[in-house]
Amino acid sequence: MQDKKIKCKVCGIDFDFTTGQQEYFKLHNLSEPKKCKSCKEKEKQEKTNNTYTFKKVA
Repeated sequence: MQDKKIKCKVCGIDFDFTTGQQEYFKLHNLSEPKKCKSCKEKEKQEKTNNTYTFKKVA
C-alpha cells in the first residue's frame, strides 16, 4: 500500500492519505476522506460557532 493523493471536495487542493491512515480507515470500515484537514477544521469551527444553547423555559 502506498500514500495516496486525494483532491478536497471543498477547496480542491490535493492532500495526502497516508498508508497508516488508509490502514486505520480500512480497519474501522470507514470510507476515504473527502475533505482536507483544514476544511474539516473550518467546518467544525463553523458548526461550533452556530450552535445555540437552548434553556428549558418553565
